[in-house]
Amino acid sequence: MKTDILFEKKENKLISNELLRAIIIMNNAFKSGKSTIQAVEIASQKLPKPISSEFKRMHQEMKYGLSVDVVFDRFAKRIKLDEAEYLSSSLTIL
Repeated sequence: MKTDILFEKKENKLISNELLRAIIIMNNAFKSGKSTIQAVEIASQKLPKPISSEFKRMHQEMKYGLSVDVVFDRFAKRIKLDEAEYLSSSLTIL
């Protein structure tokens, strides 16, 4: 149980460190005319694990028809980081 908590904290720290890079990658995709699902797919390909796994999961959820706001809300709830909440809110507004 304690090792699960430590693993989750370590993984969240790694994700937190790469979240800004994910935002930059997605922003560049948007600037080049890509859709949100394409931007998420690009981020999933260019980012290291564990954040790439999260973006792959989000891409799959979008492919199966979930809306962007639902997908990013789920992401924010899984990650439990303020930055993920901000990203979720921003993309919902976008």
